[in-house]
Amino acid sequence: MKRSLLATLLLLLAGTAQAQYDAGATVGMGQGMVLNNSVIGSNVMGDVILQQGRSSERTAHRGAAGPASAADLAALQFRPSSEVSAQVLDRIARQFGGHQPDTYRQALARDDMLAKFDTLLRQYGYDSHNVADAFTAYLVLSWEVVNNGSIAQNRAGIDAVRRNMQRALARNPRFVAMPDAQKQEMAETFGYLAMIASATRSELQRKGDPASLARLQDGVNGTARKMGVDLRGIKLTPQGFVAL
Repeated sequence: MKRSLLATLLLLLAGTAQAQYDAGATVGMGQGMVLNNSVIGSNVMGDVILQQGRSSERTAHRGAAGPASAADLAALQFRPSSEVSAQVLDRIARQFGGHQPDTYRQALARDDMLAKFDTLLRQYGYDSHNVADAFTAYLVLSWEVVNNGSIAQNRAGIDAVRRNMQRALARNPRFVAMPDAQKQEMAETFGYLAMIASATRSELQRKGDPASLARLQDGVNGTARKMGVDLRGIKLTPQGFVAL
C-alpha cells in the first residue's frame, strides 16, 4: 500500500520529535494558548487531575457532583473562522515542518487533520468546536502516546476527564472572557498536537523504531508538563485521571 505524504513526513520528522514538541516553542503557537498563565496551567490541572483517595472529597468540595450548567457549557463553545484555521495551520507547519514547512503544510491540509480530529470527537459525542472537548481529547491521546496505553475500553474515564475539564474551564474567568478566535486557536492547536502525536506513534510502532518512539514520548510529555501535568505520573481510571 502506498504511504501518504503525511505519513512519510511523520517518519522523517520522528527522529527530532522531542524538539518538535519542545514546550517553549509550543507557547509561541498563539496568544490563546499561553501555557504559563491561569488560562492553562496548574489552576486548571489541579481540578482535572484527582489525587489518590481524594476524588470524592475534591468533588464534594467543588460542589461539582452534577454536570455543568447550560451557561457554563456555552462559554466553552466558539464560532470557527477559516482565517483563524489558516493561521493555526501555518504555525503548526512552521513548528513541525523543519526545513520544509510548505510541504508539511500541504500534507496536513491534504490529509485534513482537523477533519479527522472532528470525526474522532464525534464518535464520542464530543464537539471539536468546544475547547473542553478538544483539550480532553488532547490529554487523553497524549497520555496514550506517552504511556503506550490504550483508551479504547475506558469510555467512562474519558467522560470523567471531560466533566472535570468542563468545570475547570467554565469557572476560570480569564478563559470565559477570551474571544472566539483565541478559543478556536487553543482547540485547533490541541487537535493538531494530539493527531500528529498519535499518528507518529502509530507509524513508529509499525516501523519498529523504539528509539524514535521514546523521543516522541519525551517531547509530548514535555509539552504537557508545561501545562501542569506529568502524563507519566497519572493513570486513567473510571473516575478520570488520578495522580499515581
